[in-house]
Amino acid sequence: MAKTKTETMECRTTIVRSVDQRSIYEFTNEYGFDGKKALVITLSSESYNTPTFFDRTKYFTFINLSRIGYSKITMYNLFTKIGEKLKPASYTNDDIAESLKYLKKLLNQGYDSIVIAMGTTMSKNRRVKECKKLLFELLLPYHKEGKVVRIVDDMELYNHDEDQCLHPLYAGNYIGGRWKLIPYDIETVMNKLDEEMKPKEIQEVSPTLEESGE
Repeated sequence: MAKTKTETMECRTTIVRSVDQRSIYEFTNEYGFDGKKALVITLSSESYNTPTFFDRTKYFTFINLSRIGYSKITMYNLFTKIGEKLKPASYTNDDIAESLKYLKKLLNQGYDSIVIAMGTTMSKNRRVKECKKLLFELLLPYHKEGKVVRIVDDMELYNHDEDQCLHPLYAGNYIGGRWKLIPYDIETVMNKLDEEMKPKEIQEVSPTLEESGE
């Protein structure tokens, strides 16, 4: 009989939902090895998840981040409602405030990396832009500590714009096994959001001397 070696690793899953089961605030996997902690921020959950079943976004996130040394990985959605198509306009200011309140609780747990992984979903939606701005304002102190990061291709075969933050589903499909985390400049992104949300002003063109008859 061939010589064998047995390896065993525990994994603990924590899910925090609203009492009515309509919102999910946290989905965490903790693995039985000594590693770093990552908080991954996306826009919304793909589907209803359980400790024994989770969607592809979470699958790709857990697989790829544990591979590069993260033993505690928490998924957090800015828009918390599950089991329905994302409709940003349906979220009240109180809904977003409640979501960010829970994020503050997570941030106090001392994550090594805060991964912005929202992709380009509804990137032109004004309500989404407003909520992203509130999120980034909350994360500014952690940005200054160098903890706010994004996913890129460690082989540099995929070109990334400076303000692009890949969604785990996209990154899992196209650069699976090649994830690397690099700093994400949310201050630059916030300035861009401010410019995009400015009301379009009608500029009056002054008449030339010839047109005015002077």
